[in-house]
Amino acid sequence: MFEKHKFLIRQYAAVLTVNLSTACAGIGLGWISPVLVKLMDENEDILSPRISEVEISWLVSTSYLVAFLTNYPWGIVMDYFGRKTCIVFGMCLTMTVKFMLTFATKAWMLVVERAFSGTLSGMLICASVAYSAEISSKEIRGSLLSFININISLGTLMMFCFGPYLNYFHLNIAITCTVALCTVPILFLPESPYYLFSKGRIEESKKVLIYFHGSEYEATEEIEQYNLALNSKVNCLEIFKNKMLYKSLTIAVLFALLVNLIGQSIVINYLQSILEITHTNIKSELASVIVGVIQFVAGILAALVTDKVGRKPLLIVTLAGTAAGFTGLGTFFKLKELGYSTEGWINYLPLFSLVAVLFSYSTGPGSIFLTIVSELFEGPARASGVTISFSVASLTAFLLTKYFATFVKLIGPVYSYWSLAINTIVAGLFVVIFIPETKGKSFAEIQSILKSINEENQRDNREYQRTFSLKNTKLKTHF
Repeated sequence: MFEKHKFLIRQYAAVLTVNLSTACAGIGLGWISPVLVKLMDENEDILSPRISEVEISWLVSTSYLVAFLTNYPWGIVMDYFGRKTCIVFGMCLTMTVKFMLTFATKAWMLVVERAFSGTLSGMLICASVAYSAEISSKEIRGSLLSFININISLGTLMMFCFGPYLNYFHLNIAITCTVALCTVPILFLPESPYYLFSKGRIEESKKVLIYFHGSEYEATEEIEQYNLALNSKVNCLEIFKNKMLYKSLTIAVLFALLVNLIGQSIVINYLQSILEITHTNIKSELASVIVGVIQFVAGILAALVTDKVGRKPLLIVTLAGTAAGFTGLGTFFKLKELGYSTEGWINYLPLFSLVAVLFSYSTGPGSIFLTIVSELFEGPARASGVTISFSVASLTAFLLTKYFATFVKLIGPVYSYWSLAINTIVAGLFVVIFIPETKGKSFAEIQSILKSINEENQRDNREYQRTFSLKNTKLKTHF
């Protein structure tokens, strides 16, 4: 028993280490919230001339647009050079970009930095997903992949805690040093066993599998699965030709679209600004920290329960909580619009609503999205499938963050936040109908489930057509 736990601990340690990179991606994600307030503060003299509303919209959204354009090419690079190599390379580039950010004096310089930050964050997250999935045992794969969201939440929490209290220069220097420190432990990790096998380094791959799983039998079995997977290796175009892979991709892409239409990217980027607009008695800096802590705790909770309660039940419950949070936020603005007093408990409604949104999202979709997407594809198609899905997520987040402020001006905050609640409900219905339960199942077993669902749908369709044909025949005979 102790021996088995020893190897599970190794998997946890490796995944935590590789996800130091996603913590740095989280720092980049959370950077905009406190810095945006500084840039808009008339007493701050960071940029010359002062940043405009149009430039703010590009500053917030550019990283998502560039991630959309570059995620798939990064997937090809990842397959060619390896998961670990790409992560180390991405961390070194991130460190350089963050250091250069310190000397930015024009808005366009910040936008360019956000573009680099977006593409590098996308690559770090995709590579971390692939690495984590490929070293993990199926019994704890959901928990291990949840660490991606935990570390992203940790990075944003760090920004919420220190961002409002450090000046612009010191903040960016601190980020540069943090990225440098996080890079060092990753250097000592082995390369992904699947990547090693794909390059013909079979003995090295086997050694890595034995190191993480402890059993030569399991390692040999996994190598056999790799061999089968590699013989059926697919590229992006072949995914669209293969019915089963196309089905997996369709589910993954629609899931990515709906999860990002929920609007969590808006809340993260505009968190401090939203809290200031509500004019509640709580300081926006303190409220940001509270929300960040709760988001981080939610990520840890997800890691503990994902492999126990299952993906679907957790998604359904947390999506309901997210919808309730957006409904509450819209209701607060509606009460203000109608002239009701916002004293007493109503004063805290925006904070409670934002907590509900981020806690629920981080416990459910935020943690499980990448888990489900990576589980829907077998080894040969995983890198391509994950990057395509992540690209769709990035494009959706770009459109939402770029135009949400305009959307709010057109229809007001009430219906804007209520529309996000409706989006969340639609995402919940999609989960109920289309997402398969993947808890405790191997990648081959998940593909079998999708295949059986597909065959059942085809059988039902044939039965429907046969019934419809018989009815038409009877009608023709009758007349």
